[in-house]
Amino acid sequence: MQPQLRLVDGSMAKRPHCAPLVESIEPRVLTGSFTDKLALVTRAERELRSIGIRVLSVSWDEPALRIERDMAVSLKPLLDRMLKLNFRVCNEDGYDVWGHFCNVVVCWSQPLSAHLPEIVVPAVPLTTREQ
Repeated sequence: MQPQLRLVDGSMAKRPHCAPLVESIEPRVLTGSFTDKLALVTRAERELRSIGIRVLSVSWDEPALRIERDMAVSLKPLLDRMLKLNFRVCNEDGYDVWGHFCNVVVCWSQPLSAHLPEIVVPAVPLTTREQ
């Protein structure tokens, strides 16, 4: 048995009562605010990659990037461009460092055994260094 095809005239194909419904649906995934965050994160990640820093994870709330702290890669190019640095001692093994870079929060864990000239552990648990 062969399927039968039937020609649908143009008046039947148009459904004017559905048009307002389709036009009123807002995107739920690629919203304006999400695409703005995506552009910021993409730009920051490309900048970090260009200076040899690898991104481990992304948090979309702020947005924020957690980077890998590779001791073979200098953070000086990153630190020179960050607006401010924040330090928080987590335990005797190390502390968290974060700051704003390309309008995105960039954070990493710094071991206490790795004192570098560009990072100095503050005497108090939570401080801010302005640049």
